[in-house]
Amino acid sequence: MRRAASSIHQQNPNVLMIFSGLDYAVNLSFLKKIPLNVEPRNKVVFEAHNYPYWVPNWDKEPTNSVCASMKSGLDEKVGFVLSNDGGAPLFITEFGMDLIKRKDSDERWLTCLLTFLAERDIDWCWWGLHGSYYLREGNVDVGEPFGLYNFYWNGTNYPQFTQRFQLLLNMIQDPSSKAPYSNVLYHPQSGLCVKSDQNNQIELSDCKKASGWNQEGDKIKLNGNQCLKSLGNEGGSVVVSTDCSSSDSSSTSWKFISDSGLHLQPRLDPTGDTVSFNVAAHRIEFLL
Repeated sequence: MRRAASSIHQQNPNVLMIFSGLDYAVNLSFLKKIPLNVEPRNKVVFEAHNYPYWVPNWDKEPTNSVCASMKSGLDEKVGFVLSNDGGAPLFITEFGMDLIKRKDSDERWLTCLLTFLAERDIDWCWWGLHGSYYLREGNVDVGEPFGLYNFYWNGTNYPQFTQRFQLLLNMIQDPSSKAPYSNVLYHPQSGLCVKSDQNNQIELSDCKKASGWNQEGDKIKLNGNQCLKSLGNEGGSVVVSTDCSSSDSSSTSWKFISDSGLHLQPRLDPTGDTVSFNVAAHRIEFLL
């Protein structure tokens, strides 16, 4: 890999050099023991693949436990390059699922992977765009069930794709920006983000219009003087309130629950009800 990189750079010093891992490009952990040590380092990018059939337990174990294990495995095998020895870019160059069958287990895998990509602002490429092949393995007009386009290339196999991926289609974090950082509450199942409306109600909307949240202790605050508050009523209604330090502070005190860390719940609901959101809180900056 080092010799190839040296040859490529000598021929064209303007191109990036993308390095793949082992086991069908899912494992870069050998770099922990044998660093790549390629110069110039700012031309090095690592890539990885991921598919649902490599995480086989979605139908057998609790979803959040499987997701936590999946994200931990991704960090251990590929995600570590983002911070290892100064860090390097990571590009998920191939992932996808059967868009014809659309199995529930595949949808759970995708939801989990979207949170991994969003948390780290990792660039990605879906397999694949095409809906069919002229010729594949000697067969003419073969369909591609993982393709975004349908067999005839005149429609999509996944109408929800644009909304589901709208956050990931934007730059999420910009290290060179001087703007203040804030968080968004991201709902990976829909691809939308949490927004506070003019009546202090919260709703899911386009992530470019998402409210900017910050966590202060166990409070989730908006604009410094408002906070997320559970009303503790049937259905688990939640509003934005200026009453952040009332005697009933439990309604504005939140904690992350579940192994995956993708759910929020009031620390103590006096009614005995539980209120939770299937959302992930990430430190994300929007450049509008």
